[in-house]
Amino acid sequence: MNPYKFSIIIPTLNEANTIQVCLLALQVLRAHAEIIVVDGGSGDDTLLLATPYTDKILQSNQGRATQMNHGAKHATGEIFLFLHADTELPEHALTLIEQSITPEQQWGRFDIQLRSESLVPTRRVGMQWQRAALPNLLMLKIIAFMMNWRSRLTGIATGDQVLFVTKTAFTAVGGYPNIALMEDIALSRALKKLSSPVCLSAKVISSARRWQQHGIHKTIVLMWSLRLRYYLGADPTFLAELYRKGTLWKH
Repeated sequence: MNPYKFSIIIPTLNEANTIQVCLLALQVLRAHAEIIVVDGGSGDDTLLLATPYTDKILQSNQGRATQMNHGAKHATGEIFLFLHADTELPEHALTLIEQSITPEQQWGRFDIQLRSESLVPTRRVGMQWQRAALPNLLMLKIIAFMMNWRSRLTGIATGDQVLFVTKTAFTAVGGYPNIALMEDIALSRALKKLSSPVCLSAKVISSARRWQQHGIHKTIVLMWSLRLRYYLGADPTFLAELYRKGTLWKH
């Protein structure tokens, strides 16, 4: 048995299309981890679908930082793992974390691979699919590569890369700051003052739905713009509104 007890904390908001698949994949880990879903006020069947597959269902005010802090407050594990509902952990994820966490490095993240459900070939489209889809698939691979490379270079992790952190370190930095966006960057900054992150090369598989909803190239520009504005001191609440709308400017 793993010497650590993990708490897998999943913030949700209208994730009925993804939550059941996410939780089913985690059932094999329940001997070593508790599964906590923290809902921010879903108007769909998220909670109904999640209930049979979790140890705790919690509700809080909306906002990933708020929801994840609420989950951590009720978690009993020694290591917290913050997982998005559209993301799949790699095989042996908990063992990899257990082997990498040390008193000198108490937090980290995984590499990421982006998955596109809408770019799946069918018999009807054949070669037409390949010509249309391959450029987008290549772009998603490049985006994931750049995310992983940038994270190793800067020591900053994104939520999509699945942050994990000891309860001791999470408590020491005061958890996620209560901001509407960029909470993962802010937490990484705080944790870097304690230690450098563990950067695991094993890949989590995360949905590319955000990138495709507003267009891959447009989303690249948007995300870099939001990140730059955050570093320059822009209000995260304002940035969150732009993020939700998928636009560079408030209309």
